Amino acid sequence: MIWVSNEGVGSFVLLTWEVPLEIRELVLYGISPHAGSGTNIRVQDSKIFLYYRGEEVGKVNSTGSLSPGGTHIPVPPTLVDAAKVVVTKFFGTIYHRRVAGLAEVETIARIR
Repeated sequence: MIWVSNEGVGSFVLLTWEVPLEIRELVLYGISPHAGSGTNIRVQDSKIFLYYRGEEVGKVNSTGSLSPGGTHIPVPPTLVDAAKVVVTKFFGTIYHRRVAGLAEVETIARIR
């Protein structure tokens, strides 16, 4: 399942966990192009914010361009209960609409 925003730049997806995780890496997946549906989006850059108990505990200022095959974003081992991915630059469309989106966000982490 993909995440599609109603907006463009500045759109974000917020992931939360009831049990804290020690996160070590995120893998962000761009949406695969599909000409028939009018989808050719390419997220060129995004930021990641890591939170624990409402406080920011880590940040990735630039992920670079996201691949549909997955873009690995390493982070120092960090205790988190939430992560926010903010799209800061993209081009293209999803279903003929100029909105932001991601195919998937994967976390490489362990329960703490």
